Amino acid sequence: MIKEISDQLYAKLKDGLVVLSKDDFSPHIKLRDQLALIRGLISELCSYASNHPFSDISEEVEFHKVIFPGFKSQLIYYVELYNLKLGLPLGGSSSAMEYYKKYFSGCLEDIERFSFIYNYRKLGGKELDQLYFTALGDQSSALLPVMAELDECSTAAGYLYAKFMAYELLYDFISCEVGKLFRSAAFDNPAENCQKFKWTGKTIDLIEVAHGLHLQGEVGKGQVGIVEFFAAFGNFFGVDLGIPKKGLDNLMDRKTVGRTRFTDRMRQSLHGKMDELERYDPGRAARKMGL
Repeated sequence: MIKEISDQLYAKLKDGLVVLSKDDFSPHIKLRDQLALIRGLISELCSYASNHPFSDISEEVEFHKVIFPGFKSQLIYYVELYNLKLGLPLGGSSSAMEYYKKYFSGCLEDIERFSFIYNYRKLGGKELDQLYFTALGDQSSALLPVMAELDECSTAAGYLYAKFMAYELLYDFISCEVGKLFRSAAFDNPAENCQKFKWTGKTIDLIEVAHGLHLQGEVGKGQVGIVEFFAAFGNFFGVDLGIPKKGLDNLMDRKTVGRTRFTDRMRQSLHGKMDELERYDPGRAARKMGL
């Protein structure tokens, strides 16, 4: 039953945040309203969980591992987002990009302190769920994180799951902003703004090519960041490739065609051209063998 209640509350949460995002208030007033909304719904959720005991361990695990972190992550995210925007330095795009990089490096350091649990989540671990996500977990275990900031209706690992989710949302935001800065810098350069080549195919196909090229690690000796590469590669063809992670998710979600349809066709076309050239030059194979 708690799943149905939490779904209703989460729908109210997302709808409320959308409404607040359209309000033309100052940042601190908007944050105040966002936090009031989130905290109010978290309070409702925790109150329901307190008054309605879990039916079994699996329901308790789902609450602490999935349901509660989904709400709490929004609270952490909006606070981090406010602080991120508040500290954005004046100046050009290079100083802004350096600021974003430094800010998220701090988030990564926070994640690194709890790398075991982060990897447990990343790998979809379930073996320690009863320890991490139930009230009867062994509180003396060295595998449990020691946290100062906890909610009454959450476990320590549940709070960390919420923090990891919030950082993922923050990463998406920063990636988008950095991409905008790269595209802005490129289009501010008249020499690069002159489009000689225009991509006329599907954007998803160009995203497929971009990911394939970047994964080979042959651009800038593999030191070029994917957000930077996507911005420059898309700019060359006059296309906004968007956030790399979302593009890869879209490729993985392809249902009716192969996930690498375009690069597969490229390979077939290249082999076809080579076969055609060899048919018109029968002696090519012999020369290649030194005969």
